[in-house]
Amino acid sequence: MKKSAFTLAEVLITLGIIGVVSAITIPILIKQYQRIVLETQFKKAVSHLHQAVKLWQEAETEDLYSLYYDPTDKKGVELRNAFFKYIKGSYNPNVKTSELNDYYTSAKGSKTKAHYCPSSSCGHPYAKGYTGLDGIMYNLTTRDGQFNFLIDINGYHKGPNKWGIDLFDFDYNENNVLYNYYSCNKYKKHCCAYAHKKCGEGNTNDGISCTACAVIDKDYFRKIDL
Repeated sequence: MKKSAFTLAEVLITLGIIGVVSAITIPILIKQYQRIVLETQFKKAVSHLHQAVKLWQEAETEDLYSLYYDPTDKKGVELRNAFFKYIKGSYNPNVKTSELNDYYTSAKGSKTKAHYCPSSSCGHPYAKGYTGLDGIMYNLTTRDGQFNFLIDINGYHKGPNKWGIDLFDFDYNENNVLYNYYSCNKYKKHCCAYAHKKCGEGNTNDGISCTACAVIDKDYFRKIDL
């Protein structure tokens, strides 16, 4: 009885089809995985931030804003020492700002450096920063009448280091309320991660307002441009 078998041509065609399908699907799966990781880290970072602030508030006899706010961050060392003790981790090593890689706006392909608070109080997010045991990086300073929390959800050493993708902004005001200063209104105007293009003329947010969208939009990380 003659046994049937695949010809060389049939095997090559099959391998070619598998290769094409893999080339199409693998990048999609990688992107989906990246989005899931970013979303998980964001939720974890926000939860840790709220828990730490709550513990900090409960431990102080006076309100935090009155104790630590200074417009030029003169109480910065005391402020950061007071907050970071509620997060397990360590301060980032002292490195010159000129030796650190820049953070960028969230627009696709953008080489525009991310907006920071005034150099008198902030500078590079890594400077004066603190990294938790889970790799989430926190930076806390005072500016514009409030405490400013910058959170890099996957740490400085892992990219893309962009607003609204792995870098987010929270504030703490004179009423001792933790919130996000910006509103998520008309995504394409205020959140460059949604816009999939460079920030429009006159838009100074550069993706910083994306934090508000990430908080309220359950599909946020499915929409952003990686």
